[in-house]
Amino acid sequence: MSYRSRGHGAIADHDGGGAGPWPVWHGLARRAAIVSPVRPGTESSVDLLDGGRSAHCRRTTPRAGRGVRFCRQSNGRRQRHGGDRDMNAYQLLELFGRHAVVLEVDGDKLRCKAPRGFLNDEMLQALKQHKAELIALLSGTDPAAIPRRAVGQTAVPLSFSQRQLWFLDQMEPGNAFYNVPTAVLLKGALDVPVLERALNELIMRHEILRTTFASVDGEPRQIVHPAMSLVMPGVDLRDLSPTARDAHVSVAVEQEAKAPFDLASGPLLRASLLRLADEEYLWLYSVHHIIADGWSMGVILQEVTTLYGDFLRGQASSLAPLAVQYADYACWQQQRLSDEALAGQLEFWQRTLADAPPLLDMPADRPRPIVQRYVGATFSSTVDGTTLRALNALARQTQGTLFNVLIGALSVLLWRHSGQQDLCIGTPFANRSRPEIEPLIGHFVNTQVIRQRLDPQQTFAELLRDVRATLLDVHAHQDVPFDRVVEAVNPQRETAYSPLFQVMMVLQNTPGNAAQMPGLSMTPYSTGSATAKFDLAFEWVERDGVLSLLVEYNTDLFDQTSIERLSGHYRQLLEQVALNPKQPVGALTLISDAEREQILNEWNSPAPLAQPADCVHRLIEAQVTRRQAECAIIFEGRSLSYSQLNSQANRLAHHLLTLGVGPDVRVAVCIERSLELPVAVLAVLKAGG
Repeated sequence: MSYRSRGHGAIADHDGGGAGPWPVWHGLARRAAIVSPVRPGTESSVDLLDGGRSAHCRRTTPRAGRGVRFCRQSNGRRQRHGGDRDMNAYQLLELFGRHAVVLEVDGDKLRCKAPRGFLNDEMLQALKQHKAELIALLSGTDPAAIPRRAVGQTAVPLSFSQRQLWFLDQMEPGNAFYNVPTAVLLKGALDVPVLERALNELIMRHEILRTTFASVDGEPRQIVHPAMSLVMPGVDLRDLSPTARDAHVSVAVEQEAKAPFDLASGPLLRASLLRLADEEYLWLYSVHHIIADGWSMGVILQEVTTLYGDFLRGQASSLAPLAVQYADYACWQQQRLSDEALAGQLEFWQRTLADAPPLLDMPADRPRPIVQRYVGATFSSTVDGTTLRALNALARQTQGTLFNVLIGALSVLLWRHSGQQDLCIGTPFANRSRPEIEPLIGHFVNTQVIRQRLDPQQTFAELLRDVRATLLDVHAHQDVPFDRVVEAVNPQRETAYSPLFQVMMVLQNTPGNAAQMPGLSMTPYSTGSATAKFDLAFEWVERDGVLSLLVEYNTDLFDQTSIERLSGHYRQLLEQVALNPKQPVGALTLISDAEREQILNEWNSPAPLAQPADCVHRLIEAQVTRRQAECAIIFEGRSLSYSQLNSQANRLAHHLLTLGVGPDVRVAVCIERSLELPVAVLAVLKAGG
């Protein structure tokens, strides 16, 4: 499965990742862990008493109460351990989600169960300050809750994140660049009509799945349709040989990923089924990114599997009704995030990104094309469990998260490869701070820019403190849509690379649970990836004690061998800082012992290098003797034969000799690409320069 932050202009959401089955499966795991009841029992907690006048630790006994556990992906949305007076209740909830904090409402009391060391004085003060708002949010009585729009209002504004995707589609309609394809291998006795019924129930449940997009009075609008049905075509491949079947599957998966969506006519969700054996199927489904982000893909899979189980047992849907729909959120966002409301945050981004380097110029295998083509590939690797445990321990020691450590090490890696100490990295924020939008399908993700300035003399632990402070500032100003940030900062624009940043990083840490249908095993199936929104995108996934890395890279710039080496350097850095975070950043080494051995010995053989039989210009002159009239150079419809090339180079070489050119004399050649350029180079060689 390939799901990229179609970032991404740069709407990035490695709430997807690169190729491979991670994004949907991990989006699903995130969804499953979003909100779950706290099991009453004996536990260490903090009670904020009436009015929030005091806080103390105590042991709670089993009792009735409303508890909510917030566990979300660790993607850099919040990096500060303590509270902050600029943080509101919604931002506090996001912070709690990053640290697996449990909040429990019991009447007018708010209890908090948190990891050791989390509830410092600063955090306790923030909890007291926002106690009433937190209770209201968790109890569903928040006065600022997203309202339902008027009955019958079917044409509504686009959300900020949708608008950019809409305009990109208008510029290049029919482009499959923002498709989000998924493939799942099903083994067992599948009831195909029940699966199709579950998909159609999902479409009725979520308005966004029966939404199309149109221009109304010159403004884009999302049009919610009262009904829309899905027919899931099937292809039986059981009679084919294994080789022919595999070839058919590869073609079908590729075609599904590349088939464009029509935003105006819809539908923007489609599904199909390939039958591989009597009890083996490949289930393919795709959506357009404008109606779903990576989190949403987890919602889709979770709810379809739940509905399938319900219907298979002859029951009605067991899913709880949705409090709001995506269109309600879009209307609410338009009202809440007015230009006046965003003014302060825009000023922050203008200050933060002022004079930021427009390009992180990593050494590449090929020159950068004038126009970015978004062609890519992926490379995957893993970090061993011992190193992962040490990295998590380092995160705790520095009052941060694993994300802090990974992005800190990435900053060092990029600096060492590019030579730039001032650099910008993009990261996606899920942007689902309100409980009522967590179960929704839709495009919520927003991209943020992390600007880091490195000092080679500071230790890595000191760098992590800087990273922590930077991420806190970013999180406090995360409401501004990325395209508005680009507009406000107004960086140098180029067709060759994306604005503000060219490297992205995301971390997903999710529990090991996965969706299952009764009587079936479900396995994610890779759809591959041939696109890249950015030069480099690093997606880390922490799951079941394993840390995996998927690097999506621009194949116009990089070869796989270079990415393998870069990934190895990244892992080497992580191993070093896990063992000794007090090393100066400038003292950290990139290469492993094996690579050092290769460079010093294998590539530095004592045997003398074979010398060419003759000089380059002599070899060309030998061709002139044999091929005088044949074409030697062609450029823009003009050409030179070997004889013409040689005679023109001889004349210029004689002139250079009169100017003092001779052996070991350097001659600068400054000529646009033309017929004259090879003549000039050959003349310099002939003159001895």
